[in-house]
Amino acid sequence: MDAVKRTVLFATPPKGGSLRDALPVVERLWRKHVGERVELMLGWATEPFDRQWETHEAAIAEVADCIARWEAEGRLELGESDVHLSAPVCEVLFCHEADLHIESDDASLLAEARAEFARIHWRCVQSVNGRWEPAEEGGLTEGDGA
Repeated sequence: MDAVKRTVLFATPPKGGSLRDALPVVERLWRKHVGERVELMLGWATEPFDRQWETHEAAIAEVADCIARWEAEGRLELGESDVHLSAPVCEVLFCHEADLHIESDDASLLAEARAEFARIHWRCVQSVNGRWEPAEEGGLTEGDGA
């Protein structure tokens, strides 16, 4: 039996790009590989501090609206704050360092994510079971500055 390959794909938008550009990609991938429901959690650099790490249940189609509402309320700034999406088969982090992390064991989800992000000119690198490997679709390796 093959060992499970827990992979984290790190995707970074091109210069002038935004994490907001990833929202429709994440929604499509989530709907196809995970389902309709998502658990949202606000993390690093969100307000109020005492409500960080609270979970919120939502439909995947509502995520962009939730983020926009929380931005309007001053609770977060996408690309400056952490927003986590989680389900048993996949976790997505819109990171405060303005990149996106997708963690999963689902090879088809990760391959499709690499292709989708290459299509919109994002750079990708991945870590498999803690070891850096090239992300095939237009990605870079750790030695390339990842």
